[in-house]
Amino acid sequence: MRKFTFGIILCSFALQSFAAQEVLDGFYYKTEQAPVGNEWESPENLALNKEQPRAYIFPFESVESARKVLPENSTYWVSLNGDWDFNWAPDPDSRPKDFYLEEYNTSSWDKIPVPSNWNIQGIQSNGDQKYGVPIYVNQPVIFKHSVKVDDWRGGVMRTPPENWTTFKHRNEVGSYRKEFDIPQDWDGREVFISFDGVDSFFYLWINGKYVGFSKNSRNTANFNITPYLKNGKNTVAAEV
Repeated sequence: MRKFTFGIILCSFALQSFAAQEVLDGFYYKTEQAPVGNEWESPENLALNKEQPRAYIFPFESVESARKVLPENSTYWVSLNGDWDFNWAPDPDSRPKDFYLEEYNTSSWDKIPVPSNWNIQGIQSNGDQKYGVPIYVNQPVIFKHSVKVDDWRGGVMRTPPENWTTFKHRNEVGSYRKEFDIPQDWDGREVFISFDGVDSFFYLWINGKYVGFSKNSRNTANFNITPYLKNGKNTVAAEV
């Protein structure tokens, strides 16, 4: 069984092409000004404004570049990997709720590399753990539960035994921000942002505008961010 992890695994943006297809259950498309705030609690509610699953392909500007296969060989793809502004909170109530606003000052925040696991990044040279405890499990579930039908409906925020790691850190929240530029020769084209793995739920904002959310930690999450972009500097914010 995999190690329980948190963090953004990979992020990039690119010009993409998505064919129309039947909308899967749990995927919703509408304009919302802000999250409701409890979307992460529902197992049936999988995504808002996230593109439907598709083959893992990228656009290239020429046959020559396409023969190099990897997306970094395309002028239509730019990596957002690297240092992001980062804030860690042990539970949702402690998170910075307005961090996605353009005027919000993150200069006092830490820098964290993307891709990374924030629990591991938080381990200090003296052994202190700045961003929670890395949780390794073989069989047991890390949140309090009973082995009975529909017990999951009680949620992960229930009080576990005091000797459990999750007694103190009930449901960690990582807030990420990064500035980026869109290449000038992309003007007039659709632009999509891609997260190649986020554990396990996140909200997304571009330039202070709410885009949507994604749930499903090991599948790529693509969003069309064209309507939210502007000339010059842009800001992406993700609450994990």
